[in-house]
Amino acid sequence: MLDVVKDLLILMISSSLVSNVVLSQFLGLCPFLGVSRKVDTALGMGGAVISAVPLCHGIGALRGLEMVEVEGATGELDTNFEGKLEAAWTKLRQYDFVCLHLEAPDECTHNGDLPGKVQAIEWLDSRLTAPLLERLESAGLDHRVLLLSDHKTLTATRGHDGSPVPFLLYDSRRDAGRGGVYDEEAGESGPLVENGSVLLDMLFDQSRSFSFFFSRSAKDGACSQRKRV
Repeated sequence: MLDVVKDLLILMISSSLVSNVVLSQFLGLCPFLGVSRKVDTALGMGGAVISAVPLCHGIGALRGLEMVEVEGATGELDTNFEGKLEAAWTKLRQYDFVCLHLEAPDECTHNGDLPGKVQAIEWLDSRLTAPLLERLESAGLDHRVLLLSDHKTLTATRGHDGSPVPFLLYDSRRDAGRGGVYDEEAGESGPLVENGSVLLDMLFDQSRSFSFFFSRSAKDGACSQRKRV
């Protein structure tokens, strides 16, 4: 009996000290500093995580972010897109930062559903990203958007891939007139960001502005972006 208790204590200590330290180092975040390692730009920030994935909510809570559960958010293609949009709009007027996560493209790929994957990406654009940006612009609110996949999921293998993913960083305060599209080819034309956690510093850097900044982020960063915020 004592051996069992000892094993449980070791497990509890390991979970609270080791696992959380790994998360802290991996995420590179402090729950009292919002979502960036830079004190001057993150102090006083608050934020929320909108996702159908419990893991995202749990890690977000560890970082001091509010967990937002949307009715009808399933993590599949039938998820409540409009509900997520309304939740994001509400929390953006309450907090400095919102992480809006969509699981559907990943799940469709795991299921070998290519048409569903394409549909999920199209709806991400037409039912989430575009209407949210339109609301921000109509309200005259300055904003910065970081758009990326947390990892690649290949239809050929139905599994994850560790190669770099493209990302887009947009700042409403600057119009460089670049236009373009958000895809792998556009990402390949930009510099490689070796450590994905740097993207958060770029997102909250007040000393510079961006406009349709396309690039790539290495797997040890962006591959776990969903898990980190």
